Amino acid sequence: MIIKLWPICLRLYQAGLKLNNFAMLEHFLHFFWRLALHRYPHGHPIPSLLKVLCQASTEELFNIVQVGYLRTIHCLERSLGFGNAVVLSVWSNYLKKADDQALPASALTSRYESVLQEAQNSFTPTGTRTIEILHEYTYAAYYNDNDYDLTWNLASQMINLAESFELMDDHPEWCLATQGYAMAAKLIYVLSEQTSHEDQGTVILRSAISRLELGDRECRTRALMLGRILVTSSI
Repeated sequence: MIIKLWPICLRLYQAGLKLNNFAMLEHFLHFFWRLALHRYPHGHPIPSLLKVLCQASTEELFNIVQVGYLRTIHCLERSLGFGNAVVLSVWSNYLKKADDQALPASALTSRYESVLQEAQNSFTPTGTRTIEILHEYTYAAYYNDNDYDLTWNLASQMINLAESFELMDDHPEWCLATQGYAMAAKLIYVLSEQTSHEDQGTVILRSAISRLELGDRECRTRALMLGRILVTSSI
């Protein structure tokens, strides 16, 4: 639970900075604290931690959350190892949202290459697990390492895999693999605008929108979001 708490706090804190109002973050922390008091026995560290967060000033809160986030990642890494896909994913999110200097981004992408190979060897090479790992690897390549050539190659692999089997059939369902497909289509489009592949990016994004529009509610919601990217770019 704690590993999920920190990024939520950071997002609400950043929203508070833009609005110059931290009421959303304060309400969230107090609500979460009350839930923890009912769920955990007296003396459990989680309610105590949430109490500290509730009592901290706005100026102190960011540093507390950042340190807590980092130490939680270190604990997870000691338990699972740096090469674990979950550990790599939380590191990637931390680098993007909290401190991009905490770890060389190239360390993530190089390890993701090994994790991807392991997934392809252990699971069906064209299965959803491979797409899920590609999703996380592509995220790290683009948002952490700013390696656009690697991002293009990984996103293209993800598009080809997702469209080659039943994941993107007549009625796709939202899942981690579908989310990866949507992100890949968006990044291909964004990167194509900066290169000579602009038409290719538009074709891929329009195809993704058409496929997602036939899916469940979350798929249709993501199709609308991708559609706005096209509209905004054409203005």
